[in-house]
Amino acid sequence: MLSHNRARQRSENLSNLAKEERELKQFSSVKKRIERMQVRIGIAAELQGVSPSTLRRWEKEEKIQSVERTVGGHRRYKLA
Repeated sequence: MLSHNRARQRSENLSNLAKEERELKQFSSVKKRIERMQVRIGIAAELQGVSPSTLRRWEKEEKIQSVERTVGGHRRYKLA
């Protein structure tokens, strides 16, 4: 009986490890997508706890760089 319980426990442990590995791969994939995302200035400012004008000033002072600008000239910032 003890060996049956050990075998079952090992099987459960392997199953849990496989599940954790799948979850880690999914997280890694989501993290990569987030790192590529770009947000508008208002969202970037809110995430940093500053105003959009502060981000514009920091950019002008070359303390930060916006990733790019849209065709209409709007700034875009990376999340990561």
